Amino acid sequence: MVDSIKFCGRTIRSLSIGSGTGSSQSSASSGVKTCRWRRFSGSSIGSIGSNSISADTVDADCPSGKPKKLIRLRNLKHGGTTIRNDSGQFEFFYNPLEIGTNPYNTKSLNKDHGFLIELCIDPMSKDVYLADLCIRGENHLSPSRSSPIFADPSIALVPDRRGSLQSDFGVTISGKIRMVVTNTKNAIYIESHRVKLKCFIHQYVCMVDPDKKENCAGKRTVKLCKDEPHENAHMLPYKDIEVDLLSSDGSRYFSFGTYEFPFSFHLIDFPASTLSYFGKTFYRVESVLRVAKSLNSNPPTFDTVLLTDEVNVKRILSSADMNLKHESVSLQGYWDKYQLTYNVMLNSRLMEMDVPFGVSLGLMKERHSMGKIKHISICLAQSISIPCVNSKTLELLPTTYASRNEVELYQIDVESDAEVLKQNESFQYYEVDNLKIPPNDKKFRCKNWLKPFYCEMNTKFQGRARLKICHTIVIKIKLADDENPGSDDGESSTRQTACLSLKMPVLLVDQDMANNLSLPPYNKDTTPTDLSFIDDPPAYHHGDSIEPPKYWTSDSGS
Repeated sequence: MVDSIKFCGRTIRSLSIGSGTGSSQSSASSGVKTCRWRRFSGSSIGSIGSNSISADTVDADCPSGKPKKLIRLRNLKHGGTTIRNDSGQFEFFYNPLEIGTNPYNTKSLNKDHGFLIELCIDPMSKDVYLADLCIRGENHLSPSRSSPIFADPSIALVPDRRGSLQSDFGVTISGKIRMVVTNTKNAIYIESHRVKLKCFIHQYVCMVDPDKKENCAGKRTVKLCKDEPHENAHMLPYKDIEVDLLSSDGSRYFSFGTYEFPFSFHLIDFPASTLSYFGKTFYRVESVLRVAKSLNSNPPTFDTVLLTDEVNVKRILSSADMNLKHESVSLQGYWDKYQLTYNVMLNSRLMEMDVPFGVSLGLMKERHSMGKIKHISICLAQSISIPCVNSKTLELLPTTYASRNEVELYQIDVESDAEVLKQNESFQYYEVDNLKIPPNDKKFRCKNWLKPFYCEMNTKFQGRARLKICHTIVIKIKLADDENPGSDDGESSTRQTACLSLKMPVLLVDQDMANNLSLPPYNKDTTPTDLSFIDDPPAYHHGDSIEPPKYWTSDSGS
């Protein structure tokens, strides 16, 4: 029984400590390399990679910690960046998902005190890629069976991350803080300056009421999870790494000039970013600078400058998965009801958004079949799966809640197009080579619900995924019975219809996730057609002579 989680209105939160390192160097003073992991009540500590820095964990609701205060960045001074007259007794936090209320601000200008602070993320660090996307795993319900993770929407079929941790798959996010002091009279005093990488997770579960009947309203309710006792735990980071940019013995007074403070974070076993209706994972880099407003007052007064920027973390396929791109998938069988033999083939198990792929379909009816093919369609189905929990005991249930969406990629009305296609009624063959899965764009019918494959581990329920997104190509073949002769009163009987759905699991990725599978373009070397030499080649020199040496042979008989 899970007794450390509170399911209130909209949430459950599951947290753990993962691997990561933080480092910084400053041109003004060498920074202290630190790494802090924050753990909330009810969380479990996960494995830490061999290359990680050990660090103390801090309970967010520890009595010795500062009380938390919810703020809105939009309401702060100097363009939504400065907390005026900060007494230092509160730890401020905000809702990171409300971009309108809490926008990304990377620059703060204080004309009164004469300084500019800017958070600069390296362009290559805005989107970082972990080449450890695992596509095969063990099913904990059937340990002896290993199968593609994307082939089953069940949250019990999950990836094994141990190999990626041992291989030290990681990625570095780097940047710098740029500070320009324009005050020529007085130096500014900085009490503290820290940069944090924060990972936020909003996790959802399906609450199942065991006392209600299967089709009864309220049987299943999807809710966001919270950790007790903090009511706004979903606004706090799941993981954070902190870097102190000021050394303990370095100068904290900065006079007229420009200063740069480089920093970097090394991520190992961090979750990939995603935004969906049933789960969210996102990152913010946050710079927190506490600067003296007046040191002469008693007590001294300080302002806190808070800058934030967004980074994206994605898992991508490694080059070892190149075979997926050239692995075709086939499905064949026989439908007894209509005596129909079918054969379907996809030219690749790997599907990339907005990249053409091909499907071939062969249908053969027996001579005495009573069915007639009416309509054929090719669709892409997406399933988003989350765990199910008993609403009374809060125990994990073996079932999975899956939300399904579908978009049609191709369709043909067999009856109206029969003459154009010149198909035989008993044997029909279709080959489509220019099918495309539309990108995640509001201009298309799928709008913003279509996401690439995603599967991240649940840190609360061991051996389960917290969010899993899988895809299937579905080919629907609609058949109708042959028209029966009319009844005695001249009315024809109703024709019965049936639909055969052929499902083929595929791995759907976007362009970034498939980058490692593409070889660089081949550029044929071109030789200049006009070769002209202005000067003659240099003469042959041997010692002091310009003539080549002479070689003498002797007769063997002499």
